[in-house]
Amino acid sequence: MAEHDLFEKLVAASPVRWLEESRLGDEQLLASLIETSPATSPRVRAHRRHGWVIAGASVTVILLAAFALLRRDAPPKPAHISCYSEAAVDPTHQMELAASDDPLAACRELWVAGAFDNRDVPRLTSCVTNDGIIAVVPGGEQTCAELGWSRWVGTFSEDERNLIAFRAAMQSTFVATCYSQSTAERAVRTLLSEYGLDDWQIATNDDWTNALPCTAGGVDPESKSVTLGARPRTDKDVDPKG
Repeated sequence: MAEHDLFEKLVAASPVRWLEESRLGDEQLLASLIETSPATSPRVRAHRRHGWVIAGASVTVILLAAFALLRRDAPPKPAHISCYSEAAVDPTHQMELAASDDPLAACRELWVAGAFDNRDVPRLTSCVTNDGIIAVVPGGEQTCAELGWSRWVGTFSEDERNLIAFRAAMQSTFVATCYSQSTAERAVRTLLSEYGLDDWQIATNDDWTNALPCTAGGVDPESKSVTLGARPRTDKDVDPKG
């Protein structure tokens, strides 16, 4: 099976618009997957004509987004927030951070640090995009409506915090570690139990081969399921402990 088949399966499982628009090749994504750990450093997305720029944060967000915590018809349960350089549906620059109860403060820190080439922090507001993602954009209370989005003024519930933590644990478990199908299923069952998600199901594609011996995982709260798929092993992968 070609490496890009995995990404086609992931996109087909739960399409996410920005995943489909990614300009990095499949091989680059797979190679990048194990280059970084699930940190809180921002992931930078430049305007699409410049392609994708990955900076610091784990690229597993690309895989896990294919089973998005966020759906257009679902309440916001984001695993990350997006900071926009301007009030536009397709901004010149977009930086993603780990989910926070205070998205405005998190994005304000990026502006202060000069992440958008301007340390003058504009007025910011939090919106929920049509894809269910929390986007922090320059502008006032009417900005979200002008972009066709709704305004977000809430905080995460305990259940949402638990899902965010579970997703982060999934990242930590599978990045740079080569789990076979059976060991991956055991690891996921352990995580589900730890996070009180015992009623969740595990689905697999049964495509593990000598060429695809390792596992990538995705989370879908709507169906209460974790989906596991095969991926190639890289020279950065290690075997699971124990």
